[in-house]
Amino acid sequence: MSARLTIDSTMFSGVFKNYLNASKRTLAEGINAKSYFIIKKAIRLTRVANKKEMRSWVRSSEGQNWIGSLFGRKLIKYENRKAATKKIISARVRSMGYLRAGWAKAYRVFGKATKSSRRYKGVMIKGKPKGDATAAREGLSPSATFSNATGYRTSKRYSYQKHSQSDALKKFGQPAFERAIKNEMRSIARYLEKKMQKTANKSRVGK
Repeated sequence: MSARLTIDSTMFSGVFKNYLNASKRTLAEGINAKSYFIIKKAIRLTRVANKKEMRSWVRSSEGQNWIGSLFGRKLIKYENRKAATKKIISARVRSMGYLRAGWAKAYRVFGKATKSSRRYKGVMIKGKPKGDATAAREGLSPSATFSNATGYRTSKRYSYQKHSQSDALKKFGQPAFERAIKNEMRSIARYLEKKMQKTANKSRVGK
């Protein structure tokens, strides 16, 4: 079963219409621009664990007791506790940016469509992309799609994991995406306010 992020976009759609009316962008340009900034914000807001704290915890007495319990229950197959500590730290370091990496493909696609940056520090695609995206094209009914597939068919939680991938996507990915949309709505509101103020200033000068 795949993990899914569900977002109510009704309010955003209304704000987006106001933005489009005030800007000089076409519908396709507006869709791609807002998609780009939402993805950028989602990457920034997706929680990333502190690597230093994570390493310290695994090496602490509490972390070592946890690893010892895994040995006791025969849930890990490393040669000894030292080897297990090294492997687990390495695995957790690699996983730090995993949820963020799910937005990498979309960030590149919309970055290209809007002629913006396609790179985000610490976020890269290794192996098969963990998400997808399609930019809007000019036409009668332009639309865009994007997805973060890091939690796809990964509901199983291994003994050395705090969360399964699907659980992590729901716990950390969903709130980050929701906040990204709300932040972009606030950004649009500030843009519209500035446009209205500029129009008002011109009107006063004309008098």
